[in-house]
Amino acid sequence: MSTPDVSKFFEANEKKLHEVLEVEKSADWKLSKEDGDLKIFTRYVPDSSYSQLMSYISIPATIEAVVKNLQTIPKIEEGHPADGFAEKYAFAETHDDHDSKFYYYAVESGSRLVSNRDFINIRRMYKDGERYVFVTNAVDDDVKPASKKYVRGKIIFQAHIAEQDKEKPGNVKLTFLVHTDPAGSIPAAIYNMAIQKQGYSIKKIADACKNA
Repeated sequence: MSTPDVSKFFEANEKKLHEVLEVEKSADWKLSKEDGDLKIFTRYVPDSSYSQLMSYISIPATIEAVVKNLQTIPKIEEGHPADGFAEKYAFAETHDDHDSKFYYYAVESGSRLVSNRDFINIRRMYKDGERYVFVTNAVDDDVKPASKKYVRGKIIFQAHIAEQDKEKPGNVKLTFLVHTDPAGSIPAAIYNMAIQKQGYSIKKIADACKNA
């Protein structure tokens, strides 16, 4: 795997920050599911067949503990899957004010009807007032050539937003937003029915950070 020319990706990621903050404020989110403190919303946009998703949860933890968790990219090696990933790791980091990281991950669908997929992304951290915003988007560069084993998907945007929970003082509100083009032949209707599962990803973060 080669190291990307990092400079050309930073500007694109910052544009995604502004897009994410606008999407978060949209009035057309529809509540899809509630599970305790976890709420999951979906939203349709005219230029994509694939739904956008937003979820949020209240965590009894310090903001420092949640941010530290979000700054960590776990290393999951091929042949030793964990947390739904076949493989996951950061392959380049820039120790700047934005904690910039490039990372790769692969997921196996678990179904013969749906292809396995992999993704190459950049993730950077920003401050929005008192909020910490981690923005992820696809790296359009062949730093790791696609293999026959996976369909190369594209993260249009993904964000984790950590802030003090105004409704539950002492807690952290963690918001997750994502819009993905899974690529390949997966029908949009099938993807949109299954997207709620992605909203549960922040529950794992909440469980890891509770009372920290």
